[in-house]
Amino acid sequence: MLTVLAAVTAAVGYALFARSGLAWPPARSLDVRYYEGILVGILVVSAFMAVRCRSRLNTIVSLAAVGYSVGLRFLFFGAPDLAMTQAWWKH
Repeated sequence: MLTVLAAVTAAVGYALFARSGLAWPPARSLDVRYYEGILVGILVVSAFMAVRCRSRLNTIVSLAAVGYSVGLRFLFFGAPDLAMTQAWWKH
């Protein structure tokens, strides 16, 4: 599985960088707002904690934080329907 994933990643990377003229780092600066950075930080820390926690309750809380972070990300980038689906709002 790892071999297949590495081969696909290498093929896609080659196609993106060699054939289409993409360059890293990008020529334009990244326009990241402070709340987007905070949201990504919460998402990364929550995902790490979900993997590393030994208690089931802590894992569930960490996964809930990951889910709500993804929902907020959808909301910030203009997909409120996906954000509501991610949050499972019930009335």
